[in-house]
Amino acid sequence: MDYEQVLEQYRPMISAIIRDFNIYKDFEDYEQIAMLALWKATQIYDEERGAFSSIAYTLMKRAVGDALRKNIQAAKQTPVESDTLQHLTESSTDENETLEWLILIFEKLSPEERKLSHMYWIEEIPNEELAERFQISYDGVTKRKYRLLTKLKKIASSIQKNET
Repeated sequence: MDYEQVLEQYRPMISAIIRDFNIYKDFEDYEQIAMLALWKATQIYDEERGAFSSIAYTLMKRAVGDALRKNIQAAKQTPVESDTLQHLTESSTDENETLEWLILIFEKLSPEERKLSHMYWIEEIPNEELAERFQISYDGVTKRKYRLLTKLKKIASSIQKNET
């Protein structure tokens, strides 16, 4: 099966799949994902397994959907973390004052919370490795980080109230 011919034939299907997910931003990125899935379909296609169009459609739809879910999940997590860190440090323009303020905040954390904070923000260790080091699941790491961020916000807020 010649991929170039298949690609030309299935371009309308690729566009339809992307439109089904209401994707308009980063259209080209998702188009590439669908094209890669189409190529994979040409590699694994077996006439005994059914029509090529249904296999191609399934693989492309699944690939685009998975990529979209990953991007949505990443978008949900990133702003919370970066907003919190910005919130924690924006109260002062003086580096020494900011450092003292951060020390006050981190003194209120448990040793395990300090360790997680350091490993995540300073050492920039990814969640997968944190899960291994803490011997918990990936979801457990994300839940701990969420609770830690919530706690950091509360501590920062209470320190700011006490300073004013």
